[in-house]
Amino acid sequence: MFHVRAEGDRVLVIGALGNVGRAAVFCAKARGARVWAGVRRKQKAEAAKLAAESVVALDDDAEIDELPQLDSIADTVGGDTTKKLLGKVKPARHHRKCRRGAGGSQGAGPRRRCDADTPGPEAAHRARPSRGGRKARHSHREEAPPDRSARGARARGKEPGRKSRFDRMTRLGSPEDAIARVARRAYDCGVQTPDVRAAYDRVASTYAKQFAGELANKPLDRALLDAFAELTRGTGTVLEVGGGPCQVGRYLSDGGVQLVGTDLSPAMIETARALHPGMSLRVADMLDLDDPDASLAGLVAAYAIVHLAPEQLPDMAREWARVVRPGGWLLVSFHVEEERASLHLDEFLGERVAMDFRFHAVAAVRGALVQAGFAIDACLERRGHADVEHPSLRAYLLGRRG
Repeated sequence: MFHVRAEGDRVLVIGALGNVGRAAVFCAKARGARVWAGVRRKQKAEAAKLAAESVVALDDDAEIDELPQLDSIADTVGGDTTKKLLGKVKPARHHRKCRRGAGGSQGAGPRRRCDADTPGPEAAHRARPSRGGRKARHSHREEAPPDRSARGARARGKEPGRKSRFDRMTRLGSPEDAIARVARRAYDCGVQTPDVRAAYDRVASTYAKQFAGELANKPLDRALLDAFAELTRGTGTVLEVGGGPCQVGRYLSDGGVQLVGTDLSPAMIETARALHPGMSLRVADMLDLDDPDASLAGLVAAYAIVHLAPEQLPDMAREWARVVRPGGWLLVSFHVEEERASLHLDEFLGERVAMDFRFHAVAAVRGALVQAGFAIDACLERRGHADVEHPSLRAYLLGRRG
């Protein structure tokens, strides 16, 4: 996570309109930082509602050049944008020398002290173990008062040395260290946003083995895809979003559709490339597509909105309406809300995860699409086959861009 050293620090949040981005803006402001919201140019009007110092279009080099020097960057989406901003991060404030407390020894005296070359309290210097085989790093924090000792922590039932969510942040050491990989998790502020991208990266291979051939057992799905292919064949590019191993995209492509398959997970796209050589595939976020306005003849989303919260549906629909040209087609399928609206999993395909699977009301999805400019031509529901899939009620909406 990014670290706010002092009130007034300048923090740029990349992807400020996402769930994690909004949480990062809130966290930084709660700690007294001055926040710049980084978004795409097309999102600036909506981002103006955020309580940020200013809104910056990160796809506009002129606006990037106008940014002031920053203390840290919170990258909540990943990608190459951050690399262009390294020159905007202030140089690191390094610790130059260490000295031992007067009269102390390493074993029994006062703890080791550091003199920083910048103003501020002296900091306790301790090495902490590395993760993932990387070299051990040093962290710097103010020396704890006596009642914060390990014994006192155990007496209060807490893990010794454990920090609060706000304090579990890395200090700036270099411009590269200043790049905070929030990675679509908002531990600060208690926002439990599942790391969908990382979870699917971990299960990509297993997921493909289990679901790549699922259409063989779904005759109704195939019939709907055949109808969609007939409507879009020869009319231009069709985009599949949230395609996973792109079994749906492969089916449409085999049916003569000029299709580009996408998924949020890089590992899933690599798996899809191995399964479908020669197919056009790329990593993309369905809520923030790179495609130009009105550039697509159609868009298909097969159960792709399963991780979207209900409040994200309007944003989803507006983004899809932006990229699909007038007269273009949309086919979306999803799990329908009945007795419950979501299912939380801590384990998925043998991997530890934190994922919420969402069940949506048909009226909510349909309403969001209509409001965005789609006319719904057909709506179909069916019950899942318990022997081959989750036995939930499913809905299919076929719409056309007005």
